[in-house]
Amino acid sequence: MTGKELVEKKVKQFVIMGGQFPEGKNEWNFNGNMPGVTKRVIENITVPIVFSGYELGEKIKTGEVFNKLDKNDPLYIGFMHFSANASWLKDNFKGQILTNATYDQTAVLYAVKNGVGLYWDKVDDGICVPDESEIIPI
Repeated sequence: MTGKELVEKKVKQFVIMGGQFPEGKNEWNFNGNMPGVTKRVIENITVPIVFSGYELGEKIKTGEVFNKLDKNDPLYIGFMHFSANASWLKDNFKGQILTNATYDQTAVLYAVKNGVGLYWDKVDDGICVPDESEIIPI
């Protein structure tokens, strides 16, 4: 089975964190070091797509509270690794989980809880990926 066939068989909807609404210009997950990758995925995926804008997670901070978890807890391990290695956090890392915005976690929450009406409003037919000519390297 190809990757596309597997997605069509197993995925009900594709939830992606990225974009800044309503404009969506030059957000890291849609431009970063690989401009055009997100656009290619969006143009080729055949299941419904939901975008969770980065501005949702920017306002919700988490991290330090996970320092209280058991050292073998998957959340502790994941956040410790992230704090030690994320390019914007690692310079401040001193062996403790650091607080960071919950960009990706808001998209995961939506995917798991199908949060329309609970945490989010749904907007149909929006545009959040600029044309290639509008992409400015960050």
